[in-house]
Amino acid sequence: MKSKSAFVLGCIFAVIAVIMILVVLFSKIPENPPGTLGNTAGNILNKGLFAEANGRVYFSNGADNGSLYSMNPDESKVKKLINHDICFINAAGNYLYYYELNDNNTGAFAFLGRNMGIYRSDIKGGGSYCLQKAPVKYICLADNDIYYEYFTNRATNSSEDSGIGLYSITIQKKGRTLLSEDPVIPANILNGQIYYAGQSEDHDLHAFSIDSKDDNIVIEGSFWNPIIYNSYVYYMNPSKDYRLCRREFPEGDEEILTDDRIDCYNIASDDKIYYQKNSKEESELALKRMNLDGSDQEIVLNGNFTNINVSSKYVYFSLFTDRTITYHQAVGGPVNPEPFNP
Repeated sequence: MKSKSAFVLGCIFAVIAVIMILVVLFSKIPENPPGTLGNTAGNILNKGLFAEANGRVYFSNGADNGSLYSMNPDESKVKKLINHDICFINAAGNYLYYYELNDNNTGAFAFLGRNMGIYRSDIKGGGSYCLQKAPVKYICLADNDIYYEYFTNRATNSSEDSGIGLYSITIQKKGRTLLSEDPVIPANILNGQIYYAGQSEDHDLHAFSIDSKDDNIVIEGSFWNPIIYNSYVYYMNPSKDYRLCRREFPEGDEEILTDDRIDCYNIASDDKIYYQKNSKEESELALKRMNLDGSDQEIVLNGNFTNINVSSKYVYFSLFTDRTITYHQAVGGPVNPEPFNP
C-alpha cells in the first residue's frame, strides 16, 4: 500500500511540475527582434494616441472616453478593444503596451477602478497585465524594454528636490531600473542612445547611453521636442520664440522653417510636417502643414488643435478644448480635413 501511495504521489507531483512548466512557457512573452520600436518619436511627443503595426492602427478614441480601438490604415474594420482611457500606445509583435489613465467606469464605486499605470495586452485587447502601477509619462518600447519617465527623489536623505527620472522595465515585468535622475524623454531611441532636449540645466541636444548611462551633449543650442528624421533633427527653438527649426544631424547649421511660434508638430511623411500655429489673436490660430524644408506652408484648418498623431495614411489632431472632437487629413493629399468618427 505504501508503494502504491508513493507512486500516486509521484504522479501527482509530476503532473504539477508539467503544468508549472507549461504555464511558464506559455506565459513568456517572445522577444522582439533588434531595432523594434513601439511607436514613432513624433507620436510619442503627442501623447501616443495612435500607433501602427502589422497592418493595423491602434488608437485612443476620444469620442469614447479614450477607449482603445483598432482599425485598418484606411480606417475600415474598426473594432473596440479595451474600455479604458488609454494613451502612449506602443505596438510590437502580438502585443500592445500602453498607459492606462483610468477605467471609464462611473458611479459610487468608480474609485475602485483607478488603475493608472503601464499595461500589456495582446493585439486583440485580451490578457491585460499591469507592468507598472504608477502615474508615468512618455512611454516608449524599444526592443524588449519599456522606457518611461517617473517621479524620483534626487535628495538621498529627504523627500526634497523631488523630480522626474528615466526608468525602464522589461516586457516580462523584470528589472525595473532607474536609469537617470534627470528628465530624459524617451522618444528618440537610436542605436542604444536616447536623444533628448535638456530641461534641468540647459536646452542642448543630449545623447543618453542606455548601456553605460553616460549623458553627453551632442549639439549645443536651444532644443524642445526634437524629432530625428532621416538625416535631420527637427525641433522647436525656445530661444527663437518656439519657431520650428532643423539642422543636419549630427552636424549642420540651423535652418529656421517657420515665422510662426508653434505649440506642437509631427512629421507625417517624407515631404510633410503638420504643426499648430500659436497666436495671441484667436482668429490666427490654425493647424498648418508644409514641406520638410519649410516651403509651401498652408492652412489645414483654422482653430486651436493639439495631439497631432500620424499613421501611414492619415494625420489626426484633436480640438484643444475638447478631446472628443478629432479630425483627420490624408497625409499627402489635398487639404480636406474632416471629422474623424470611427
